[in-house]
Amino acid sequence: ERWGRPKRPWEKALLSSLCATAGTMPVAAWHYFQVAVSGIWLNLLVLPLSSLLLLSAVLTAVSSGMFPVLGAFFAGTGHYILVLYRFLCECGGKSVRTGRPDGWQIAAFYGLLLLFVIAGRILRKREAARRERGFCSKDEVAPGKKAARWAVLGAVFLLLLCVLLPFPDRGLTVVNLDVGQGDSTFLRTPDGTC
Repeated sequence: ERWGRPKRPWEKALLSSLCATAGTMPVAAWHYFQVAVSGIWLNLLVLPLSSLLLLSAVLTAVSSGMFPVLGAFFAGTGHYILVLYRFLCECGGKSVRTGRPDGWQIAAFYGLLLLFVIAGRILRKREAARRERGFCSKDEVAPGKKAARWAVLGAVFLLLLCVLLPFPDRGLTVVNLDVGQGDSTFLRTPDGTC
């Protein structure tokens, strides 16, 4: 097992989900003003069921014309998978409100991400060189080292998330609210009075 390539299926899925979430955080923050950090673990639950959902939709389309009862059964299967999706998103859908990040924050985010990838490659080459020289085993990684690797990944993820967080305003803040029945304007002065 190398630094970036775990062997266990759940570790591969977690690493893929973590990387996908980290890579798309600035895009989500720019468009939705928030980052869904719960997507990391929700992907582990939702993605395996997506193939079953697609199969249910195809079987519903194929069988509902000739056998309506069978088509209703397949449609019901897909319906309950979607109900489970909604339930998981409502119960565990925690997001971090970031606001729209500035251009320099997005550049800093991807710069740090690039530095982390480069550092990972350098460490991987050093570890491969040590293995070739016979300083460490080729197949085994110490349990403490594996835990440290996951801790480093988590710390890097949190650091990247912190880059996208908004900075407090130092001047007058003006917020226009459109609440449907009427509009309002909220003013906050630098000393905190409203």
